Amino acid sequence: MTDKKNLTYLLSNTKSNQPIDQLKFSLYSAYTELILSKEFFPENSDLMMFFSEKKIYDSHGNPFKPYLFKSRTLILARTTRLIYDTISKSVLVHLLDESKRIVFGDNTYKNTSKSQRLQQKGNRFDEVLDQFSRKE
Repeated sequence: MTDKKNLTYLLSNTKSNQPIDQLKFSLYSAYTELILSKEFFPENSDLMMFFSEKKIYDSHGNPFKPYLFKSRTLILARTTRLIYDTISKSVLVHLLDESKRIVFGDNTYKNTSKSQRLQQKGNRFDEVLDQFSRKE
């Protein structure tokens, strides 16, 4: 099964009215798949944008530091700690809702600005070849 199929199955069976422990177990596996999969977030900067826009903060209520987004395993460790330390069901339901939005359609976190920048900039090698090519 692909990452999306796994998550679709898992999240479709996860309801917000489940006990806190069951909700935490579902969120552990859902966020592990989301963070480690390049299907949903091709670049780490996409993860940074997702976490900041959805106001997913650490267990002390602070935004995640930028150095964490250099490594997906660091992000996963902090997210797992956040889920583990949370005793508020509303925070867990917020995490569940955000993961469902990503998996079930609202996948707007692919950072295309880098690829657009490269297309606009062009290839310097091609520019040099065009400049010094033989004219016929």
